[in-house]
Amino acid sequence: MSSSGSDLSDFYDEPHNEIGSTQKQNGEYQLSKQLKYPRATIFTVQALYEKIHDNDIDLSPKYQRNVVWNKQKQINMIDSILSNYYMSPILFSASIDEDGTEHRTCIDGKQRLTSIHLFMDGLIPHKDSVTGQKYWYKEIEPTNDEPTKAKTKKQLLPENLRKMFAHKHIVCTEYIGLTSLEERDIFSRVQQGKPLKNSEKLGATSTNRTIFIRSLLERYVTAETLCAIPWKTSRGVDNLCFSHAVYCMAKWSIDPEEVKDHRSLKVLGEWLAGSQEIADDVKSQVHEAYDIFVRLATSPKYSAPFHKQKKVSPVEMIFIPLLIFVHGVLPSKELRYNLRELCAHIARMRRSVREHFRDVCSNLRVGKFLTNFIKNIEKKKATNNRKRNFEKEEAEDDQVIVATTSAHWNLSIPETPTMSSVNSNTAAPSTESLSTRPALKKRKSTLDSGTFGLNCTSPRQALNPSMRMTSSLKSRNLLSLPPSGSRSTGVLQEAGSLKVL
Repeated sequence: MSSSGSDLSDFYDEPHNEIGSTQKQNGEYQLSKQLKYPRATIFTVQALYEKIHDNDIDLSPKYQRNVVWNKQKQINMIDSILSNYYMSPILFSASIDEDGTEHRTCIDGKQRLTSIHLFMDGLIPHKDSVTGQKYWYKEIEPTNDEPTKAKTKKQLLPENLRKMFAHKHIVCTEYIGLTSLEERDIFSRVQQGKPLKNSEKLGATSTNRTIFIRSLLERYVTAETLCAIPWKTSRGVDNLCFSHAVYCMAKWSIDPEEVKDHRSLKVLGEWLAGSQEIADDVKSQVHEAYDIFVRLATSPKYSAPFHKQKKVSPVEMIFIPLLIFVHGVLPSKELRYNLRELCAHIARMRRSVREHFRDVCSNLRVGKFLTNFIKNIEKKKATNNRKRNFEKEEAEDDQVIVATTSAHWNLSIPETPTMSSVNSNTAAPSTESLSTRPALKKRKSTLDSGTFGLNCTSPRQALNPSMRMTSSLKSRNLLSLPPSGSRSTGVLQEAGSLKVL
């Protein structure tokens, strides 16, 4: 077999278990789960390098950890290859397309393959273990983005050593036709003796719940979504945050009292390992919560609370979506907080937790504080037993909100005549008569006209004293002022009808 590649079709025959049928007939024990036999193969360093460059080898499947070796470890790896030290086999999951193209996913060996890739790209050197002299595989030209420095010519590895390195043999083991769940299972077992972080271990498990979590990560952890805000996503932190947030949402949807603080990784791991699927209605609500989160994070109008501090901490990436879930998704639509209100609560929560804790860490005390903060947010109440038009409010969120008796009013001056275009001989409305009105409870309001705008404390103060408000306003519409000098008549437009007072 050529050392530069492998033939997946005929290297090893699957061992035939002739005893299996006899054991089954005799009722003897059989393994309930058995993978297909792996195949051993050999690649040259050059072949592996080219496959990585051509994207025929995937070094970063979802369950893989990031590049964690520092530069010195990578340099040591290159020295081991050049000096013929033993290196454990690279573990691949291999597949063959209909056109015969081979694709491989790296289950174990990412750090070693990355070291090879960086060395042959001229990004790290070989360092002689005795003299300390650095030798490079190739010299690369500096990019335009790099600062101008006095160029120091790098000493290249001699040609014969470069050829020798490129033709070194790397032993690999390949599984053919694994499912994604089987890949994760192998990865988890291989890493048992290696120092994976707890957050990385969560990503290595394969259950119905972890599959749902991974689908959320693929949808919401992108440059266009939640990566628009500053937070750590490396080494499985994103998986940990989403897993914990979904755990809290699922528990809250059944009984809010089940959510008390930041649960331990042991509890979270046991929940993720459960075979029971998350209910479809809860999945839908989780998606809705993260959709709202993305709208807040990517909107110039609402993203400010996520940039006040340097970074959004991992524990906040758990409880921010929980806050949205509890107050922006679970209630009936007329009782939900809108984007502006959710934004205000998130800003207040982030500010409050930093006032109480010097370091916002993922621990029980901080988790309990954030849980209680969410529980203590006052529930939204319907106004005058009347449902609010939630969708309309969201659609108009970038406009001036025309409010009912519990919110803001919007007054508009008729186009003809306007305060600016009225005849100069016509007397203006008497400000003295308005000032004699009894003091009313102040409500902020914006008067918006095509020609001017001003603030007033109440729409009543902008009307002729003889005009009276009706208490049966049922919609947000325009309240027009009569021309000065005319009969004191107010026109209230309500849901397409007119009322003359």
